[in-house]
Amino acid sequence: MEPLKLAIACQGGGSHCAFGAGVLIELLSRIDAEGLLPYNGQRYRIVSLAGTSGGAINALIAWLGLTHPVGPEIGRRALTDFWHDMSAHSVGDMFNNFFTVQSQRLREVLPHVESAPNVLSRWAQERILELLQKYVPFETLPSMLGPHTPKLLIGAANVLTGQAHVFRAGPQRAPRAIEVLASTAVPNLYNAVDVDGQPYWDGLLSQNPPVRNLLSGCDLDEKPDAIWLLRINPREHSGIPQRLADITDRQNEMAGNLALEQEMFFIRQVNKWLEQGVLDSSGFKPVVWQEIVLDAKGDNGDSLDYASKLDRDPVFIEGLIALGREEARAFLGP
Repeated sequence: MEPLKLAIACQGGGSHCAFGAGVLIELLSRIDAEGLLPYNGQRYRIVSLAGTSGGAINALIAWLGLTHPVGPEIGRRALTDFWHDMSAHSVGDMFNNFFTVQSQRLREVLPHVESAPNVLSRWAQERILELLQKYVPFETLPSMLGPHTPKLLIGAANVLTGQAHVFRAGPQRAPRAIEVLASTAVPNLYNAVDVDGQPYWDGLLSQNPPVRNLLSGCDLDEKPDAIWLLRINPREHSGIPQRLADITDRQNEMAGNLALEQEMFFIRQVNKWLEQGVLDSSGFKPVVWQEIVLDAKGDNGDSLDYASKLDRDPVFIEGLIALGREEARAFLGP
């Protein structure tokens, strides 16, 4: 039986993206000798990945595991090691991490001074770039590309035009570290990143992640049969937020979801029109949409609030990775 085509879309959300890394580690561990992923009695070939912000980092490293001649083990190890290195381990970094997280949580009770991106911001961006270059061999990627190389879509937003932008890689073009760094440039926290003379901010402002682009601009036989979303930001919220911290939390969740909801509506509408015979099936195909979800308000209570998206505590990060693997196992089955 011909394998089905699968696209994986990775939401951004700061440190919470360690959950997505855990999901991808588990998915990569299930890929068989033919490069296929068994699921629900079918076999899938991952033909594309999309991501924004921290989700872009995860998508890139998973893409590496599917592209490197050594195989998925490269991606599994790199995802684990990248998030380990992103965690705060030194005494100074642990103090800085604690101060950052707690000052965010105390904003409504203590005076604070707003500040633009500064020296610490530049250091953080340089650290992200350094780790990307450590775990992804960008210089040799072009030699690994081939006709079956998965597509990689990285979401960003152009500061000057206000338009969403997708950096594309795949069989004909390797990704660049600077493009992924641009996708992580959260306004207020980081400086805009210059890519080919244009300044970019975090793609959370526009597409989180770019989903519509997985289906547009390609032939029918190249389009995925299924899209799996690694959802970081919860769709629903219980009650109307009243405290400033809760308002900030929900605002961030909604900002990361609204564009995605519109793109999901587009996919569902096309599926409906195909079922009704309104659309010509020679140009469109039904796409199955499924999600693996980080339950941000489950038994953890407020432990996954907005401030925790800035938290690089090693125990916290390792716990999210373990949770991602657990949710992926529940989704995939034995």
